Amino acid sequence: PENLKIGFGPEGKKTEDQLREACRKIAADGKGFGRAVYENIPKMMFIFLPLIAAVIYVLYLGSGRYYVEHLLFVVHYHAFFFLGGLVILLVERLATWTKDTSAGAAFGAIGGFLIFLFAFYVPYYLYRAMRRVYGQGRIVTLVKYSILGVAYLFCMVITGLGLLFYTALSL
Repeated sequence: PENLKIGFGPEGKKTEDQLREACRKIAADGKGFGRAVYENIPKMMFIFLPLIAAVIYVLYLGSGRYYVEHLLFVVHYHAFFFLGGLVILLVERLATWTKDTSAGAAFGAIGGFLIFLFAFYVPYYLYRAMRRVYGQGRIVTLVKYSILGVAYLFCMVITGLGLLFYTALSL
């Protein structure tokens, strides 16, 4: 009980007690916590996507575009990303179902190739989409693309930690 000292002050005692109880529940049923995190990912994305749209809004302040247009751009890009991920998951599932046949080997090879292709095409697609939608040159877009990448990582870490805390406190 004394290993977890958060130090929120006197008003944080309730939160500290909730976190202690959540840690006990997680230790007792680790798979339940993983399942709860997985189920809360859409809630995290509901916060994450507007944050990334706000970063793009700041990057393109002089573009004359509204925040909602940047939000639609981010939603479009993530829809592409999730659709590609879904295709990869389906091919991998087909490989698992047919693992002892020649079709299983073919699906496994196709899945590996799709993952390789996806890993390189997704970042390229974002760069090309930024150039096409916002109409700026290669260097300016590359600089903004780099800044967006750092902001993306930062926002992902922040919302991911928020997801873990929210899930732990809602068990």
